[in-house]
Amino acid sequence: VQMAVHGLMELLEVPDGGYYTLHPQLQTLTLDVNLSTIDHSPTTVLVGQGLVGRVAETGEAMVVDDYSQWEHRLEPLAQDQVSILAIPVKFAG
Repeated sequence: VQMAVHGLMELLEVPDGGYYTLHPQLQTLTLDVNLSTIDHSPTTVLVGQGLVGRVAETGEAMVVDDYSQWEHRLEPLAQDQVSILAIPVKFAG
């Protein structure tokens, strides 16, 4: 998974990336891969909370152009981020 995240970061030419795993029974996501220069990315997020939580809830990719101004942002992540993209990854099996 780490190699896939790194490959997407190179493809999109972005400096930061991560991968959260959904735990449906707990309605949480945990940060399993953090290739970010930001030290305070949340390690656990509730489904529906912040960008990754909303993407987990809807199953749809989302882009936020200015995360620091987004009404659903998570603090303190908001102070260091401008544009954020989140994409759901679904595995069959």
